[in-house]
Amino acid sequence: MPGKRRKRVWLAIACAALLAVPLLYGLIRGIRPLALFAKPENPAAATALVYKQLPDRDLELALYPPTRTLFRKSPVLVYIHGGSWKSGTHRLKSSELEGIFNPIRSLGIAVVSVQYSLTDQKTHFPAHLEDVTDALKFIVNQAQYHNLDANRVGLLGASAGAHLALLAASSDIPLRCVVGIATPVDLVDLSDYSAAERVKIEKLLADFMGGTYAQKPELYKQGSPIARIRPDWPPLFLAHGEKDDLVPSAQVDRFYQAGEDAGLAISYIRVENGQHDLSPDPGAEATPSLAVVVQKLLLFLLRYLIL
Repeated sequence: MPGKRRKRVWLAIACAALLAVPLLYGLIRGIRPLALFAKPENPAAATALVYKQLPDRDLELALYPPTRTLFRKSPVLVYIHGGSWKSGTHRLKSSELEGIFNPIRSLGIAVVSVQYSLTDQKTHFPAHLEDVTDALKFIVNQAQYHNLDANRVGLLGASAGAHLALLAASSDIPLRCVVGIATPVDLVDLSDYSAAERVKIEKLLADFMGGTYAQKPELYKQGSPIARIRPDWPPLFLAHGEKDDLVPSAQVDRFYQAGEDAGLAISYIRVENGQHDLSPDPGAEATPSLAVVVQKLLLFLLRYLIL
């Protein structure tokens, strides 16, 4: 009997230790465990924060708080919108909130959407990227005033915004992870485009870069994420539609291989029959579905941004 009693005592001690370790980690991180069981709130209103003043206008951040307050200081996912570098808004649509950002916010992550300079006759690359890096610096420096965790900052970009997000991975700002959806990764090698498509993309890039490749070859290389891959980049998550008619999936295939060769922690979802926005090509079924892609993204953020 004494032997059985000792076994029970040691078993109780072991169980207590198993519970104490994650609880202690939670206390250190400032996690509120009971909030995991709370019903997510759905605050659609964003807080506007001016992060940069230009001669003709201010540039803002739109801060969308978590829908579950799980941490004293919330991890931050910075969003960079798409729009061919010349259009788009940092104000999230209800469809964007419901489809991807509210599930992210329910994990206790704050979403900060960046307004950046758009291409016009006076604005060309790298002005867009400079705005993004300035926004990141502002977020890190001001994090304590908005209950944000300056040590847990990640980036998510879509299309042109994903291009800027990958370039920002080369900055001196410590990032936990970078996510790119439908990402242009190569501004130099346009061999994957048809002749007609190449004419359009060359015009778009000339406006964006402030000149043609023949005029500014070094700037085009500097603006190509595939040319800037480094082994010290943060973990990457890429998703791309196989039938993307704006950014050929073959570009991202090559980038993924280059990232693997460089030893990056890189996840790549190639959506069969997926278009530029990952929706299915008409008459076909996208595999994996957008819902599955979002689930995989949430697991990626849990691993690299939260833990």
